[in-house]
Amino acid sequence: LEPMKSVAGDGALLCDPLDLESIRACVEQVTSDTKLRDELIQNGAANCKRYSPIESAGKMCDLYQTLGN
Repeated sequence: LEPMKSVAGDGALLCDPLDLESIRACVEQVTSDTKLRDELIQNGAANCKRYSPIESAGKMCDLYQTLGN
């Protein structure tokens, strides 16, 4: 579901939050697959940079400038 797809990027294993089987399968996958878990950790750390205060402030400034034109 959005906005999780957009926010999480490649740094999360997404499941259907309304389906218990989907949640269970994702939890089992991420706890048993060390390669997947390591990739998610690495991708998640990289994804966090998109939401740093400096990055967010820059995007807000860009947005305000486009609105002013």
